[in-house]
Amino acid sequence: MKTWLGALAGVLTATAALAAANPKPAGLVLSYTGFHPELAPYSEIMAGAEFDLGADTLSFVHYGTCDTVEVKGGRLKVGPDDFQAGGTTKELGKGQCPEQVAIRTGGVSGGVLMRAALTPTVPPRFDCVLAGRKSRDFSAVQIVDGSLVVTQLPLGARKIALPAILPPLKEGRTYRLVFMPGNPVEPPREVTALVSAPTGGKLCLLRLD
Repeated sequence: MKTWLGALAGVLTATAALAAANPKPAGLVLSYTGFHPELAPYSEIMAGAEFDLGADTLSFVHYGTCDTVEVKGGRLKVGPDDFQAGGTTKELGKGQCPEQVAIRTGGVSGGVLMRAALTPTVPPRFDCVLAGRKSRDFSAVQIVDGSLVVTQLPLGARKIALPAILPPLKEGRTYRLVFMPGNPVEPPREVTALVSAPTGGKLCLLRLD
């Protein structure tokens, strides 16, 4: 019994250490008035992160609760399932988790609304946020309709969208999104997504991990 319990304790300790070393995203910053570089707009907040906001104002969506809030001042602690704010908190929306489109290797892709699987979708103006550990390894995304490359957009910023001079993508139509690597060692990644007008104020989040 003692040997079994000791082995279990070792596994739990190793799991906890691995989770601490590789924290998962717990929220997405929408706006920020202060100077914490890790709270730049459209950057992700990792689980377990704590910030002293001072007199700053932060707006973010929390993935675990799907709540969008504005926090003014105080200390903020963000966990995977909830968050604790010591300052003034204003609710901006509920049930508005970003729709995540995961772009994986080997042509495997998926859409996730944090809690349930769904068909990957992007908005007609392709107004999306780029996230994930590998997001900086890709330099451009091609939007492909059949065999026609509609456009190629650079991936230098966290938020990307179709230029105003281009018409929106056609609702109800599927397009291939081909992510081009900046490093020749990294292979391109591809996902097929359906164009649909966003509902409930949900953001489009393209994840490259």
